[in-house]
Amino acid sequence: MGAELVAIKFLFGKALERIEGSFTDKVINRWSGFRARRFLNTFAEAVAREAQDQGGEKKVNALLDELLSNETKTEVLFEAYRRVLLSASKDLGPRIIALLTAHLIQQNRYATDDEEIVFRAAEGFTDRELQSFRAHLTHVINQYGGDVRFFRTSLDKKRIRMSRRSSETVPIGAMNLIEVLGSWAPKAVQIGLLREEIVEETTYRGARLDDDVEYEREIEWYVVYAPGSGRLVELIERAEASMSGSKDEP
Repeated sequence: MGAELVAIKFLFGKALERIEGSFTDKVINRWSGFRARRFLNTFAEAVAREAQDQGGEKKVNALLDELLSNETKTEVLFEAYRRVLLSASKDLGPRIIALLTAHLIQQNRYATDDEEIVFRAAEGFTDRELQSFRAHLTHVINQYGGDVRFFRTSLDKKRIRMSRRSSETVPIGAMNLIEVLGSWAPKAVQIGLLREEIVEETTYRGARLDDDVEYEREIEWYVVYAPGSGRLVELIERAEASMSGSKDEP
């Protein structure tokens, strides 16, 4: 037993030495650098588009000089970079953060509450979850039309008939949003992008021949989308478009 413990301790030391020697370069630097490049490429493209019809290279230099000397803009840029390094998404998230950051810097201001929710989604959702959210909300918009800021869509509905002589029991707890919408849904609820709503309506059905008064309860489960949902979909689509010509590998 003693020899076995000595051997395990020796192998542990060797494994730890190997991991420590390559973890920073092959894990931290590799993937944080990959995300940073996504962010910086998209941010630089946004700056270039702004400068394109306003003086070309001179305008680019002026914009960057002003950016790097402005306290608000450098703070917004640093906060964006922090989000990028910790983002669950390696492609879309950093690009979305870059696009929204460029917009804020152009206006020389901090994010509103709705924009903060978009930032949190870009930081917390994986690439797959961002695409799934975009596909879902696009379907909702196409199906119902109108302004996404006021969307409330139904997930399920149940009717219960009740009387003095009979009753029915139905569970009315929260739905499993992962099963119904996807893994992005609980994250969306957590950051305020989405909220659940249960609505109950009781209708008097009148007396039957035996004078047993009957009621009907209708219970419906909804999800309500925050105003920032539409903005997030727009930024996801722009980020996807910017990916079309990119083949950068980590």
